[in-house]
Amino acid sequence: MSPDFSEINVNASHGTASSKEAAVAGVQAARDQPVPDTALLGITPGLTAPGLSDFLNRDHCILAFNERVFDWAARADVPLLERLRYLSIVSSNLDEFFEVRAEPHITAVRNGETKGPYGAASLAALAAKAHDLVARQYALYNDVLVPALAAKGIRIVAHGDRGSAQRRWVHDYFVREVRPLLVPVGLDPAHPFPQVANKSLNFIVRLKGADAFGRENDIAIVRVPRALPRFIRMPASVAPKGRHFVSVSSVIRAHLSDL
Repeated sequence: MSPDFSEINVNASHGTASSKEAAVAGVQAARDQPVPDTALLGITPGLTAPGLSDFLNRDHCILAFNERVFDWAARADVPLLERLRYLSIVSSNLDEFFEVRAEPHITAVRNGETKGPYGAASLAALAAKAHDLVARQYALYNDVLVPALAAKGIRIVAHGDRGSAQRRWVHDYFVREVRPLLVPVGLDPAHPFPQVANKSLNFIVRLKGADAFGRENDIAIVRVPRALPRFIRMPASVAPKGRHFVSVSSVIRAHLSDL
């Protein structure tokens, strides 16, 4: 005798409907039950709610990340130019950190806030970590990377270390490429301190004598255009051994009296 498939289907559909009704009833019953506050917070009964001390401060974590990047720059088994690149990344990240992340802390201190993740204590801790990291940057660059680069024939030659031929070349470069782009802006009651562009290189200089209009100005600001390269390679005619560079800041500083 063959089975009655129509009867099986009817019974199955009835069973499915009953299961759905039971499931809906169970959901409604669970929904109507009071939910304790500790369950909402995911806390075991008897424990306290998490506070700020239970979480890591995001800004301190950012500085900790940059410390790990610095550790790569300090590793002797990393290629030399890669170490210099890691150190540059740390410097760039710190610039961005104080542009973006430090501002809420400074604002909170100015407003006298004492609670929450921002305030004088947090700002002081961030400043201490940042100053320590910057000091380690300079020590690594000046005491380790610069001598290692020099051993490979790569030097950034300071003004006091340049020979007479190198100084003549630097002076000619300044007159030809740099001086036409520099415009000192005098500071006086009629011309207050100008807006300084973000991440720009500027000099504050003390002036002597009067300008073209006979005005006596004591102080001026000289902004270095971004179009100028920060480092200039000297030609082989004045630096035959290795690759020697001069920084544009040292070039300008040595010739401020020519402006």
